[in-house]
Amino acid sequence: MGQKTGLLTALQRRRIEAAEMKLLRPLAGYTLYDHKTNDSLRLELQTEYILDKITNTDGTGFYTCKECHKTESL
Repeated sequence: MGQKTGLLTALQRRRIEAAEMKLLRPLAGYTLYDHKTNDSLRLELQTEYILDKITNTDGTGFYTCKECHKTESL
């Protein structure tokens, strides 16, 4: 499985977003030299921020993955 909770620092958040954009930019057919903003790429590809999938549950700086706490309805 993997780690479900932990402390997400500002540096880690920047690195996660940079890695996400390194993946999305070529998928959209652009390079860094095309000077497209992250928001315009996400809008074009109709994707959400990966950091939006991670929520700060109690304001302490600890995060919990939303996907880890989904409940299935019967």
